Amino acid sequence: MKLLKLFLFIALFISTNTFAQLTSGSIAPNFTLTDIDGNTHQLYDYLDEGKPVLLDFFTVWCGPCQSHAPTLEAAYQTYGPSGDNSIVFLALEADDSTSDADCDNYGGFEWSSVLSYPIINTTANVPSNYNITYYPTIYMVCPDKIITEVGQVDGNSIAAFVDANCEIVMSENDLKINDLSANTNSCTGISEPTVILKNLGENSFVNPSIEVYLDDSLIETITWQGTLNTLETTEVSLSPIVNLVAGNHTLKALISNDDVLDNNISATILSINQFSTTAIELTIVLDDYPAETSWELLNSQSEVVYSGSGYSAPNSSVTESFNLLPNECYTFSINDVYGDGICCTYGNGSYALSNDDYAFGGGDYGFGEMVNFYIGDLSSNEIVSQTINLPSGWSMFSTYMEAINPDFESVVSPISDQITIAKNYLGSAYLPEWGFNGIGDIHLAQGYQIKAKTDCSFSVTGSYLYPQLNPLNLSSGWNIISYLRLDSAPTNLVFSNLNTQNMLVIVKDDNGAAYLPSWDFNGIGDLIPGKGYQVKTNSACQLIYLSNLDLYE
Repeated sequence: MKLLKLFLFIALFISTNTFAQLTSGSIAPNFTLTDIDGNTHQLYDYLDEGKPVLLDFFTVWCGPCQSHAPTLEAAYQTYGPSGDNSIVFLALEADDSTSDADCDNYGGFEWSSVLSYPIINTTANVPSNYNITYYPTIYMVCPDKIITEVGQVDGNSIAAFVDANCEIVMSENDLKINDLSANTNSCTGISEPTVILKNLGENSFVNPSIEVYLDDSLIETITWQGTLNTLETTEVSLSPIVNLVAGNHTLKALISNDDVLDNNISATILSINQFSTTAIELTIVLDDYPAETSWELLNSQSEVVYSGSGYSAPNSSVTESFNLLPNECYTFSINDVYGDGICCTYGNGSYALSNDDYAFGGGDYGFGEMVNFYIGDLSSNEIVSQTINLPSGWSMFSTYMEAINPDFESVVSPISDQITIAKNYLGSAYLPEWGFNGIGDIHLAQGYQIKAKTDCSFSVTGSYLYPQLNPLNLSSGWNIISYLRLDSAPTNLVFSNLNTQNMLVIVKDDNGAAYLPSWDFNGIGDLIPGKGYQVKTNSACQLIYLSNLDLYE
């Protein structure tokens, strides 16, 4: 029976996803069109009123379109102007050769009698903008302009979709926490949480504040600087949470001062998986279909050190013992080929990794999950300094640390006798031979040109500057910038947003290698921690690096 359901699922998926329709989750292209009765319809006008819109792309000669038309008409009577007037319905005839007369009666099928909602015949390039390749194609467009292809559904399904997905403006002031993500890395003991805010009110919100609680204790009140208009969303990076102890923690975000209280709080579990000893035990309780389960244990180099598969005894237990390395990060990966985990549809299976003082596990994981954990004391991994290596001659450097003493002369004092000159992007200089510091304090957003007499190095001690929380404000023209991430990243991907906005002219490293966006040429390769980079823009703009937990892709 389980295999039969899988085949039916695959057959349904293939039949409904063969063609490249405009992807669900995309922003709906706007249009202004006139129906066969002479009435004008602009999609975004309806959406800005807070109403979802059903777009019925059809052709008059399409048999399935004719068959489904009465179902859509019944839904229109319930949710259109004759009903609760909560949803807008538009029929868009996608065949250019169709006449208005055909939209009234085609071969005896009286379209204008079957459908009482607007029929638009002259649809111009709208069907091609939506990549319509088969009929009927039925989209729901929510007031936030996000589209979803819903298929040939009835009124109840349409209403259920709108209730679940289309948030409608109902109050003057309604700010919602749309999502709270912990973004936790057990291998660093650091959480870099983010909150997504959405304005569901008629009024704009200016500089909204968010209270953040860890295990019911207030740890931060952060103010997002900006204006959030109706149905707009924004992602807010909260301050990193460091030195977390092993186990599960409750992270909450709270907003206030609006008319709707039930969407002002969101909570999530923040888990730090840390073992103090190297002897770890894995226990798996299998489900009714044990052959579907497989697992791997990988080290920090993504090498498989242990694995298991090919199980045959339903509802049996498997136990494995590992002797792992101290001060090392590991990733446990468990998979199910059918996609229902080992709990709780076909059995009550589970997995657990444990030692004498800590355990974590799961079972209801669908196709699979990956969980990282650390062996040893995470406090030794706290970032308190950065070593900067300088080659002989000219180079550029930057730091991701906020120095305890930011005075430039103090920061480079260990190698002052090896420095000829250092300059910032304005040309202000540090001249150690003359005891002159024209640069002043070292600045987090800036890189510096420096000329050393020999290869040398120095360390910057202080507090780590998390990249997603420290945007770089670039002036129009030349800048020398810092690189704040812990790992290297491709230059073209780091600057992709500025390139998309046509603000970036060129990026150069200290060897003269260049990234030329207009030529799609990346001669630099990766941006490297500790290095500084020259950047030329054609207007003032802002560069925000991704969190260290995210990858540039």
